[in-house]
Amino acid sequence: MYDIDLTKYWVKVVDMLGLSYKLVNQLNSIIDTKLPGLPPFQQKVLGIGDKEFVFYWHDILECIQSLYGNPKLA
Repeated sequence: MYDIDLTKYWVKVVDMLGLSYKLVNQLNSIIDTKLPGLPPFQQKVLGIGDKEFVFYWHDILECIQSLYGNPKLA
């Protein structure tokens, strides 16, 4: 049985990727502060029998346009 320390290989892979973060908390901060906002939610109330259901969604095409149209993400 071989005892291999994969930690040193993992660190090399992470460094080679050139990521702008090292920890999950740093990634979450980037997502919260630097990514563009999403298009507004749309809402529809659907009545079935005596019950009402409220549906919320984003228009997927607007989301894609928002992401691809942002020069910061180029």
